Amino acid sequence: MATSTVSPSGAGSVSTRNAYGRQGSTTFLGGRRARIQRSRWEGVAGYTLGLFGKNHSHLTANKFDTWRLYDHTAGPPRPGHESEDAAFDRWMINLGHWVSSGPTPFPLDCQYPVRIVSDALAWLEQLPADRPVFMLVSFPEPHSPYQVPEPYYGLFPPDKVPPPRVGKDALRRRNFQWIHQYETIRHFHPQLDAQVLEYRSRYCGMLRLLDDQIRRLVEYLERSRRFENTLFLFVSDHGEFCGDYGLYRKGLALPE
Repeated sequence: MATSTVSPSGAGSVSTRNAYGRQGSTTFLGGRRARIQRSRWEGVAGYTLGLFGKNHSHLTANKFDTWRLYDHTAGPPRPGHESEDAAFDRWMINLGHWVSSGPTPFPLDCQYPVRIVSDALAWLEQLPADRPVFMLVSFPEPHSPYQVPEPYYGLFPPDKVPPPRVGKDALRRRNFQWIHQYETIRHFHPQLDAQVLEYRSRYCGMLRLLDDQIRRLVEYLERSRRFENTLFLFVSDHGEFCGDYGLYRKGLALPE
């Protein structure tokens, strides 16, 4: 059996041995256009390719056998839950890439990381156990809009999370880009200073939710006896200010 899978946040890469025993690899990172030789993965090595989540690669749907595309405010609905998932997507859009005022008023199963892993597991279950697989599992989270349902909402109360380590006064040591971003953010979100601890609280909750979904994927691979022959790479496409320097999200000046 030869199985390869990846569980990245934002973007990912995976390497595995091909049919000739040579080490082959592909990398998907924002701005980088590493090529995947489909003839080696699928035609020669017999790999089946699946994408589940946000596509941070240069590849298109016709390069995959299965393509389940998500972004930060939308994703394919679950069978039998189309209305609920559509309502969740509308709620996410209405947040305007900002911070929710309370716990997400939708069940945990509506969350994109949960749906992405469910899609990936359903795909694996219908494949022969000895089928070589390349699986790009790319979570949009943690990212704006900042929201999380219970029980994750209550795990990191705003009054318990640490405040930003660096305040806006440190901007004086930075260049124009940093100051411009600070002023632009205040134009669109003047409430940031008052909500910064809520913002950090939601971000921590999203991280924990994501950890649990990665664990869910790994535990399935263990139960299905795929784990020992699977290679994982965890990568990300950018970091997050989380209120440091009075900034949020990413930006032109964010150190990578």
